[in-house]
Amino acid sequence: MEREQSTYETTFIVNATLEDTQVDVIIEKVKELITKNGGQILAAEKWGRKRLTYTIRKKNNGFYMFFEFKAPGDAIAKLERHYQLEEQILRYLTVKLDKKALKARAAKLAAAAALAVAAEEPQPAPAQ
Repeated sequence: MEREQSTYETTFIVNATLEDTQVDVIIEKVKELITKNGGQILAAEKWGRKRLTYTIRKKNNGFYMFFEFKAPGDAIAKLERHYQLEEQILRYLTVKLDKKALKARAAKLAAAAALAVAAEEPQPAPAQ
């Protein structure tokens, strides 16, 4: 039986003093955890190193990572437990996207695609 899956977004901040390869290892662990627990990653964005608004664990900079994914509800508890145990993850936030927000985003993307197609169509030459 297929488990009910919802759409989630998660953003986490990794210690920016780590080297890029170390940050990539942490990101891969999170990806693996999501997929291993029945999830499917829809989007992944590395936002990069940024200055923190306030100091977290005596750190002023962090490496931001964003995932959008579908997963069963029980996978979220496992994911957040991993965030808590991973010492190099400074902060995290996971939110469930509601159906209205997903419909609004799909409509916005469809409208943007329609405008892009209309812009690419050849325009008639002006009459002289």
